[in-house]
Amino acid sequence: LKPHYEVGIGGSVTLECQIGTSRPPVTEVWWTKRYPNEVRIQAGNKKYEERYQSNYRTSLNLLNVNKTGGGEYRCYARNERGDMFAKTTVQTGNPPQVDINENYYISIVGDNVTIGGKIRDAHSNSEIEWKKSSVSQNNSGRKTIGNISNPFLRIRNVQINDAGNYTL
Repeated sequence: LKPHYEVGIGGSVTLECQIGTSRPPVTEVWWTKRYPNEVRIQAGNKKYEERYQSNYRTSLNLLNVNKTGGGEYRCYARNERGDMFAKTTVQTGNPPQVDINENYYISIVGDNVTIGGKIRDAHSNSEIEWKKSSVSQNNSGRKTIGNISNPFLRIRNVQINDAGNYTL
C-alpha cells in the first residue's frame, strides 16, 4: 500500500495491496477502516468495491467519497500462523483554492518585493510551491518562501532577470 492517498469529495480512489508469498499460504484477505474504531468492510457495501486480482494482490475502490470516507484503511492477510496487515491513510476534501493578492507587482532594481497569496481548503500538512514560468523557486539568499498559512514569495535586491510570471 502507498502510505497516503488523497481524494476529492464525490471522487473515487483505488487502494492497492500487494501480499507477499507465504508458507503456509494465505487463506483469507480482507479490508478494514478505522474511524474511529476498526470496522471490517463488508461485501456489498455501496461505498466500496473489493477486487481480488490474484492470491497476492487485492484492491479496494472507495466510491463517491464523502468527508467521512477519510481515515486509516488496513489490508489484512491471514494464514494458519496468524494475521498481518498493511495500512494507509486517505484524506478527503476538495482542491485548495489559491489566489495571488495582486495581478502584477512593480519593483525597482535593488529594491525588495513581496508577492502575497491566499490559500483556502488546504490540508494542514500541505506544502506550497512558487513557480516563475514553470520553474520552481526555492528559498535562497535572495528569495524567501512562506508556508501554507502565510503563502508569500519575498525577493530581496530585485534584479532584471527576476521579472516574469509567478504562480502559486
